[in-house]
Amino acid sequence: RVRVPPDRCSRMGTSSTRFATDRALDNEDSVSGAIIGLAVGDATGLRVEGNIPSQCRAFAKDLAPCLKRGISEDFMRKWDGRWPLGQYSDDTQLSRELLLAAAEGPNNALAQGELSSLYAQRIAALYKQSKFVGCGMATAKALTRIIKGVALEKVGSAEGLAGNSPSVRGIMMGLLHPSLFEKKESSSAEQKSTDDTCLLSACASQSRVTHRDPYSILCSLVMCIAVRQILSLKPGDLDSLESKRAFLDSVSKRLALFCEVEQGREAKGLEAKGRLDTIRDCLHSIGAALDKSFHKALETVRLMGYDGKMYKVQDKEGVSGFAVPSTMWALYTFLRSPGDFTEVLLATIRGGGDTDSTAALACGLVGCHVGYRNIPERLANLLQDQGEDNWNAVELAKLGKRIAQLR
Repeated sequence: RVRVPPDRCSRMGTSSTRFATDRALDNEDSVSGAIIGLAVGDATGLRVEGNIPSQCRAFAKDLAPCLKRGISEDFMRKWDGRWPLGQYSDDTQLSRELLLAAAEGPNNALAQGELSSLYAQRIAALYKQSKFVGCGMATAKALTRIIKGVALEKVGSAEGLAGNSPSVRGIMMGLLHPSLFEKKESSSAEQKSTDDTCLLSACASQSRVTHRDPYSILCSLVMCIAVRQILSLKPGDLDSLESKRAFLDSVSKRLALFCEVEQGREAKGLEAKGRLDTIRDCLHSIGAALDKSFHKALETVRLMGYDGKMYKVQDKEGVSGFAVPSTMWALYTFLRSPGDFTEVLLATIRGGGDTDSTAALACGLVGCHVGYRNIPERLANLLQDQGEDNWNAVELAKLGKRIAQLR
């Protein structure tokens, strides 16, 4: 199968703590890179999902030469799985459907909550057809409630079930242009906000379709903000340790500003029990970990967000599906090698645990940063969704083109 990448547009603009509204989303290559990068990370990580780091390190070691010479029969025999290599999980499927809901929605601005409603209808229909691969328990229960007709604001899994599915979808939300969403009536607090506040509100809303836990929502917002910032970067903006820490600091400040502006509405409860402070502390800790060894960073990140009460350690060695450590691990591996898709993929998988989701997150970020052209063809060309030509890399690239053109 031949992959035909979209035309590369020039990366323009400057790095800033504010978000680009026009520059990045004219860049079809970056948008397609985020979508296909996410899918490649998901499909590759799915092969060893749930394994301890030592097993995942062995997988990454065997995979590395295959990316240069081709996938060997020995590799396929050794790492045989339930699904063919290239099949992605519900992380990509749910993300793809979110973009389709935006692309196929009304031509005028989406009212608050409208994207979530359209999205819920799409994913419930797929769930009824048993189309999802590896659907998590919390997401499956939410989809069941949608099908039963439960009010949309109540379908998401309750506090304490802080899965990372919304984080993955947060990357997709960051690709959408803020002008797609209706602006709310302004208030004095909103004078501090930027044009993308409506986008972040929509991001929080779509997160609640499957997860109502504040950590899930906050981590989705972190990913959305991170993508908005990546889209405003120019080459070299993440080369230095200082610039990487500034990137994380900007994400943290923008998250806090959104919660301040939205408190009492979509963001209600996000600051409760110190959760916002915890996320901001984690972002700071990622910056501090960037000059530490890989193994020390892994030990730090995999325990982030746990309190021993509502949120107990789920994985004794690897990075679990809890939204906080999986989101932070993706940010760490991306910023560790922001210009190298292959290294980000392999490093993320070496962390073990929920490798399909963590690799989807990290590779969505780096794919957005380096563009579709710099994603390994040997992995991209394997992508499929339960059928040879069903939502492969070419189809996902077409979706990227549609999203890049949405206004």
